[in-house]
Amino acid sequence: MAVPAALLVLAGCSEPQAANDTLPTAAPTSATPTLEPLGPADFPVPDEAREQTEAGAEAMAVYYLDLLDQTKSRVGGGGLDVAALQSLSNACETCDQVTDGFVNADRMGYRYEGGDLQDPSFGSVTVSDNSADIAFTVRQASARVIGSDGSEVRSSPEMLLRGGIVLRWDSVRDGWIATQLNLTN
Repeated sequence: MAVPAALLVLAGCSEPQAANDTLPTAAPTSATPTLEPLGPADFPVPDEAREQTEAGAEAMAVYYLDLLDQTKSRVGGGGLDVAALQSLSNACETCDQVTDGFVNADRMGYRYEGGDLQDPSFGSVTVSDNSADIAFTVRQASARVIGSDGSEVRSSPEMLLRGGIVLRWDSVRDGWIATQLNLTN
């Protein structure tokens, strides 16, 4: 059917026409790959953090630190969901400890005030095959843990944390997954 339609179009040109100087632009097709969402619906992993590059690994490290803060802010508010943190790490002992700490604090009715991770500064980013190793420093704001009765359970001053994160590329989900997180003051 395409041939007769093309012949009809050509048949309608009875007078000579000047050739067009440009080619038409291609319209996007449904063949363009779309990434399945990762992370919570209200805070998905950004596309740039889903690239298997040094910049992508660093974007994932920034996102992971932000996700820690976001999850911490929901402790004690009812409906704590740590599934995103759990899904974005694998065999990461520190990641699991932090997640378990949030869950336990939530069960006890605790909530956090402050303690946000601020101004991360990344040093070397090394990507090799399916792994990325990233050194960083990050400032943790002063923090207070408040009990269910409103009393202060504990507090910590502002501090500079030094650390690193090791990420593994997950080719099934097209994204980086934390396998190691280190933080010291």
